[in-house]
Amino acid sequence: MKKQRFTLIELLTVIAIIAVLMGLLLPAIGKIKEAGKKTKAKAQMKSLELAIKNYEATYGVLPNLFGETDDTYPLGDPTDNNYTSHISGYTGTAYSSIEAYDILMQVLAKVDLANPPATAQSANKSGMGNDRNIPFIDAPAKFITDGYRDPFATTANPTGSRYIIKIDFNYDNVITVGSGASAITVHGSTAIYSCGVNGNDNKGLSNGGASGINRNDDITTWGE
Repeated sequence: MKKQRFTLIELLTVIAIIAVLMGLLLPAIGKIKEAGKKTKAKAQMKSLELAIKNYEATYGVLPNLFGETDDTYPLGDPTDNNYTSHISGYTGTAYSSIEAYDILMQVLAKVDLANPPATAQSANKSGMGNDRNIPFIDAPAKFITDGYRDPFATTANPTGSRYIIKIDFNYDNVITVGSGASAITVHGSTAIYSCGVNGNDNKGLSNGGASGINRNDDITTWGE
């Protein structure tokens, strides 16, 4: 009996079918990974929110290391560069917003960043503002090298971006997110959001960004 073999056309057909299936599966796998990162980001933001509230419950004040009286300067926002420390021993030292963020993470975790991604100025600050040496949040495995970061990786920030944290430093239970006509009001002591997988800061607003490449995929601790 003559042995049957695949013809060239049959082989090409099978390869084409496999290619089509792979084309259908890859986007689905990408969406599953993105959903996993989103879940992780939400969990981390909630942990940060709880840590800040526990700090307030312990010390009677929000973790304001820089003498700010309102929520004008969101921690983690690279566009803000005019923090000034009023802590004894650091008076007059100017910090950027991302340096302030790295310092706050060290205070909450009670773990030093020996070589923080911002500058050496924000290194080894876990002793600031937490005299009782209480760890309010667990430090991730890569905390010492990367700090506490949003797990979404972007082209601009391959290790992940910092979360944007706004704190009600004037204790009026009102935090304004965004500006102008699109601004929204969040009631509470803390508002945190992630810039999402595309790394675009849409201020956590539902109408921020266009559809498609610049879609708004900010993740927030409010309204969800």
